[in-house]
Amino acid sequence: MSIKTSTTQQAGAGNRVGDLIGTLLLSYLIAAGLIVALVDVAGVWNVLANTRLLDALISGGFIKYHDMQMGFVHGIPEVELYLLSQDPVDWRLMFVVVMLLLIYWLVKAVQFHGLARFCGVAGGFGAHTRALYYGVGLNSLLPYNVGELATAQVLAGQGQRLRNALNALFMLRLFFGFEILFYAIVGLIALGWGTWLTQIFWGLVIFFILFLFMRGTRPSAHDVASQPLWRQLRSALTALSRDPLHLVQWSLLSILAFSLEHVAAYLTVMAFTSDNVILNVDFSLLIMALVGGYIARLIPLTPGGIGQFEWGFAAALYLGGLGFPESATIALLYGLVRYLISALMTLAVRLSYGVETDVGAVLGRFSRAGDDAASNG
Repeated sequence: MSIKTSTTQQAGAGNRVGDLIGTLLLSYLIAAGLIVALVDVAGVWNVLANTRLLDALISGGFIKYHDMQMGFVHGIPEVELYLLSQDPVDWRLMFVVVMLLLIYWLVKAVQFHGLARFCGVAGGFGAHTRALYYGVGLNSLLPYNVGELATAQVLAGQGQRLRNALNALFMLRLFFGFEILFYAIVGLIALGWGTWLTQIFWGLVIFFILFLFMRGTRPSAHDVASQPLWRQLRSALTALSRDPLHLVQWSLLSILAFSLEHVAAYLTVMAFTSDNVILNVDFSLLIMALVGGYIARLIPLTPGGIGQFEWGFAAALYLGGLGFPESATIALLYGLVRYLISALMTLAVRLSYGVETDVGAVLGRFSRAGDDAASNG
């Protein structure tokens, strides 16, 4: 009997590993497909020129621009594209963008610390921030909000209850939803119904398609808590309503955080705008582009919502009146900066301070949660 049980457990573990690898591989393939499709629709040469990658590829010997150069690709379609790629990038503004995004994550860390204490997660600001940043980076590298489970496991490794940690993360996600709603209303006031509905449309389409596709397939971090979404939402709102002072404080932090990100996106646009590369976009349209991008990645089928965010962002800009090559360029540039900052934060935390879990343990728990969800479904 014990031998049979052991064999069954090994077979189950093998199935979980296989399913997990297949799930992750599918996620990465979808992300790559979405990015490739976005670049293809925008025009590969246009995107290469606008981002200045064309100049790097010519200098690196990948694209042959004239007879005196080496290159795997011979020539470019138009001389104008080469001229676009030669325009300078204002790296001073990009440095400010990086600083703003780091401040953004500092604000989110302050917010998470307060929410963690509110949910009964003991510990100092440093411990909570370390757990949050580790999960943020993993969320950029793995799909299905696995990074949130990583944050919860780090806190559990510090001696906290996993349920309390998951509740704090749920509230953090709730305030992120408030940010989207608040700035969607700001965009509505600034733009009016017509442009507003046009810009937000494709973000909502992507969200509902993913909602229908993902329903009952894979769990999020919060499914480990074994509570229906509506019950978690009701409990969170009831608890927050009993502490209006903290509710206002955390709401203001959310407004500040999104404002920082909006300014960072705007400065990214300005850093790559030059005499020939015109990426200028109205401040209000950019707000709705961020809102559309974040709505599109609310259910992250891909690692960090890569591809989902860029399509929602670019579609909102395009439907707001900007050319699609320019819209895609802005979405790709800002998306890349966001993902790099998130991934580097996890690397810095992992190398400098260490965490009370590892990727293998997080993926193992996520895989077991998926089996539990399937068996209970």
